[in-house]
Amino acid sequence: EAARAVQSAAAPVASEATPRTLTVERPMNRTRWLDSVARIAEEVREGAYEKAVLASTQVLRADATISVGRALARLRAGYPDCHLFTMTSGDTTFMGASPELLVSLTGGQVRALGLAGSLRRGETPEEDERLGAELLGSAKERIEHETVVRAIREGLAPATEDLHAPNAPRLQKLRNIQHLSTDITGRAKAGVDILDLVQRVHPTPAVCGWPTAVAREVIARHEEFDRGWYAGPVGWVDRAGDGEFAVGLRSAVVRGDRAWLFAGAGIMGDSDPAAELAEVQLKYRPLSEALAS
Repeated sequence: EAARAVQSAAAPVASEATPRTLTVERPMNRTRWLDSVARIAEEVREGAYEKAVLASTQVLRADATISVGRALARLRAGYPDCHLFTMTSGDTTFMGASPELLVSLTGGQVRALGLAGSLRRGETPEEDERLGAELLGSAKERIEHETVVRAIREGLAPATEDLHAPNAPRLQKLRNIQHLSTDITGRAKAGVDILDLVQRVHPTPAVCGWPTAVAREVIARHEEFDRGWYAGPVGWVDRAGDGEFAVGLRSAVVRGDRAWLFAGAGIMGDSDPAAELAEVQLKYRPLSEALAS
């Protein structure tokens, strides 16, 4: 249904009316999702693959046409350091505030971002600092993060020179969640443009898993919906071949008074289903709050 909404084309997205209420018309299937997390974690422990990213979706409904413009303004105010985007086809808009740069190319300089490993923000500065230290010290989160960084570096290496990434990640703190983050930089080889770089790194293990081919099969077995635009590259390119692309995360498909929200989590061998569910709920919040009145 989410895929049909993305492909639909009828009337323009109009109406700046703000919805008064926003309710969950169809929640994510928690029981199935938790069972899938447990099964994937078991397969990872058995050595079938290193990681798979399991996404979920839920449908929200407002009592008036959702205003994309006002939702975007709320995202801009609440997540100023994220990549804000909207793409409209007919009466359907894909929008979001992604924390994850996929890759950029400017004047020969290449930059990518390894982003994996997540935990909530603290209620106080002291708790926030403690949770940040916990995230940095988590073996599970560090392994997940290093898998992403390694894959991005391997993808970029044939097209770049002087590729560099720090040995340890930093914390990227957003309004309600914090992530492990590593900047990857280098210089593009002659003849390489931004679309070449995008093709080399997408999909990263942060949105698919590792190895990629096996993770795709796992996703197809467990996810009950078509991701459509979700987790795809979103960005721009100029006539010189420079550009910048983010990953289409913290996103929703909006049509009329309905919104299809998407969120996922990376599943490793020691993933706890309840903890992964809590992470997904955190990732739903930016769009659910922005779309509400």
